[in-house]
Amino acid sequence: MFLHGLLRGSDVLSLVQRVIRYLYRTGFFWTYLPVTIGFSLSAALTAEWLTDGSSDSWGYGISSIGLLLFFLQLRFIADLKNYSIKLSIEPDHPLSSGLITLLELRKVIQIFSLVMPLYGLVVIQVTGFKTFLVYEALAFLLFPIHRDFFLGRFFQEHPVWLSCLKHLGIFFAFGFAISCFKTGLLLDPTTLNFSLLCVCSFIQYDICKNVDAKAPPILNAFYRRLGPIRFYALLLTLCASCVWASTYLRMTRVFVVTESALLLAVIASNFWIALRVRIERFGFATVIIAVWAVPVERLVERFLP
Repeated sequence: MFLHGLLRGSDVLSLVQRVIRYLYRTGFFWTYLPVTIGFSLSAALTAEWLTDGSSDSWGYGISSIGLLLFFLQLRFIADLKNYSIKLSIEPDHPLSSGLITLLELRKVIQIFSLVMPLYGLVVIQVTGFKTFLVYEALAFLLFPIHRDFFLGRFFQEHPVWLSCLKHLGIFFAFGFAISCFKTGLLLDPTTLNFSLLCVCSFIQYDICKNVDAKAPPILNAFYRRLGPIRFYALLLTLCASCVWASTYLRMTRVFVVTESALLLAVIASNFWIALRVRIERFGFATVIIAVWAVPVERLVERFLP
């Protein structure tokens, strides 16, 4: 009855086709999809590295599908929350142009809210109860994210705290991924430090999307909210955390270069307008480097010993 209510009055096939086009136009396939694959590969290779053994081949499929559902739901929730912004300043966005209506987007979110816990039944059958608990925690975390942790007014004034809290899901995401291969590694220092590296990189990406002090007030830019001193103190803390976490992965030099380049790019964007509009790409590059660092490093080790 519930699903019938969600889908009533809609052509399901048409909605699926429009959702795929929606994801294509919002860049999901070349942003979150590489992140999903990178998480699964990093989890598998980290598990092999820590246990000196091979990974369960089932883990690749189980972790990839579970993470893909998580990032899809995260994408839909983010667009729903930013609907008024998209409508005001992005007339070509699929929501603004009417490719998918606001009501249809809410229905899609409700459907995924059912699909993720149900997928947990597959997880428990294949990988066990501990991995199931981590995945259900990941699915449950999306609800308070959807509701701004029930502190919407506070987070309107303090968007940085919202960014930090919502990216705690990355801890659970990588914890779930590595548990699909070896359940005993969930609290291993290497696992925790890789998760910290990814969380800090995602927050940096958020900062890069909100760095312009001259942006319209509706964008709630971090730089304008924090002021220059607190803004750069936060960015320096995140950069230092990434470098510190990378020492456990034996990639300190890579992240010293990466984080220094990001910091310099953000500083330069205050003086160079042409860079300011591209700074978001620098932020996303740090995410990709963090997520794919382990597979690339292991590849180099195998072919260039």
